[in-house]
Amino acid sequence: MHLIIFCLMASIGWHVYFLASVIPFAITILIIPRQIKFMKKHDWVGFDIHKEARPAVAESGGLSMILGVAVGICILMAFVPSHLIMFMAVLASIILASVIGIIDDKLKLSAFKKIASTVIATVPMVAFYIATDIIPGTPPVPFLGTLQVTILYLPFIPGFLSVMMNAVNMLEGYNGEGSGTAIIVTVALLIAGIINGSMEAILLSLPVLASLIAFFFYNRYPAKIFPGDIGTLQVGMALGCIAIVGSLEFVVVIAFIPHFLNAFHVIRSVRGFKESSTIVVKDIEMIEGDMIKASKDPKAAMSLPRIITASGPLSEPELVRNIMVLTVVSSSFSVYSAILQYMTINGTIDDEIWISLLYLAINAVGCIVIFLLFPPLRGLIIIIASIFLAVLGLLILIDRFVIEIGFFNWLLAGALALIGGGAWYLLSMKYFAHITTRGK
Repeated sequence: MHLIIFCLMASIGWHVYFLASVIPFAITILIIPRQIKFMKKHDWVGFDIHKEARPAVAESGGLSMILGVAVGICILMAFVPSHLIMFMAVLASIILASVIGIIDDKLKLSAFKKIASTVIATVPMVAFYIATDIIPGTPPVPFLGTLQVTILYLPFIPGFLSVMMNAVNMLEGYNGEGSGTAIIVTVALLIAGIINGSMEAILLSLPVLASLIAFFFYNRYPAKIFPGDIGTLQVGMALGCIAIVGSLEFVVVIAFIPHFLNAFHVIRSVRGFKESSTIVVKDIEMIEGDMIKASKDPKAAMSLPRIITASGPLSEPELVRNIMVLTVVSSSFSVYSAILQYMTINGTIDDEIWISLLYLAINAVGCIVIFLLFPPLRGLIIIIASIFLAVLGLLILIDRFVIEIGFFNWLLAGALALIGGGAWYLLSMKYFAHITTRGK
């Protein structure tokens, strides 16, 4: 594997990696202070509702990020012309997502219009898939290998990218929450790209990661600027595009388990897609000392912050730290998925199983340490680990027994997945309802 990494780095040149990282970082971190002044001067601000003083904070910080990411991708176009069309499609989709985000920041689109608009932003990636054979449409999965879903992959692209954008958007609202978790997931995708020898994932991860890190310096507690929908939608689109062009769809899904868990239970608890401003019963309550306390109302939105603060009030930095640590857990599982994916595709899963087991053991030790150090996360860690192991178990079951059935194997595999998903839904729903309303 180290030989693959060396060859990848040497084939393009260190200066490309350097420029694609440093310049986007420099652009973002230099523009943000000027954007903060501009936004405050023109009263383009939001109020930090998780502080008693409710300070006015500059909005739409994603504008600075998109400039850094765009310049970084243009650098890649100039130095890696063999991937020019791919870079253009990715950049076009990210820019469209940003445009939709800035419109929503100003006009406050309804939930339905926002979802419909995010689908429009995926058009360049869909066109790229149809017009070229660069994206194979055969996503690799551990144990099963590449899935032959070329036709189904066409509707998958807009659905997948829209879900990614909205999931990132829904896990945002606290200082450094969205940008911090996105940094962790991007690092996981970068590592997964290196493991699987995906030059596309490696190159695109660099400007995205650099801009996110620069933005995080100003977005962390106490935030001087908020990302706005222009920031959250572009980040979700960028991470989704990296996964698609780098054949890391399964990897990013595992890394996004906290995002999906948050989105799924919020949508279920408020009975549909709703803007946060229209939700009457809030998920958390603010108490003295800028502490955040979970709502005990059964009708409150079942968000990740509510679940984490159910065991006791937390300050905003403590809450965000817990959410980021939880993302580290899921991202470490995603890196393990990348290792399994690499071994499956290269037919070495039996020969190099010790590498897989060693990483799994290290992962387990890390989870135990986090389990002990972060009490509010204990239930969530068990749930995320259970989901991950259940998914791997299902894949092994399909590989060993279901595939041999023949034509109807996809039907049986889908039925097993639905049964497992339904069981998880019922158990998690009851568990979260119990811990957030106990002592009411």
